Amino acid sequence: MPETKSPVMTTQMVIPKTPEIAALDKVSLFDDSIEAKPLGFGPTDSVKKKNPNIELRGVNFIVGEGLRLQQMLARGWIVATKDDVEAPGWIFTDGAFKHGDLILMKHDLRAVLSARKYNALRAIELGGPTSVVNKGRSALREQQSDVSAPREVKSKMSVFVPGQKEVEGLVGKE
Repeated sequence: MPETKSPVMTTQMVIPKTPEIAALDKVSLFDDSIEAKPLGFGPTDSVKKKNPNIELRGVNFIVGEGLRLQQMLARGWIVATKDDVEAPGWIFTDGAFKHGDLILMKHDLRAVLSARKYNALRAIELGGPTSVVNKGRSALREQQSDVSAPREVKSKMSVFVPGQKEVEGLVGKE
């Protein structure tokens, strides 16, 4: 009887080869050839809300012996149920949708948007008007450098940037 060998798995079988592509020179995030999309399929991408006025998120219920889950409950997040969503790919057990170490939670959309607005305004306030102007000036210079025009034309181009006095009442104070 002939001796048979066990199949051997190699890295060539498991790790796909990366296709050869041309190197990208100086790419801007706002280049039209760059499409804005997530890298992978997130666990909440397949979830369909039955109520458009709720916000959903997956919360780790394992880490810290459930500490993160308790923190989210304290902030007003509630465990989502079958009445709230359709969640293909999630397992419904013990009255909750679970996906690995995540549990699906919901919150009032208006409250979530309010918190996001507060955080954005607070970040601007902490950065101060000068910080915002400097960031804008830097971004404008970068875009200006991308303009394809003769050097003598570029040297005549300028961008209006308001002074400190004009900006003080616009940003970070209401």
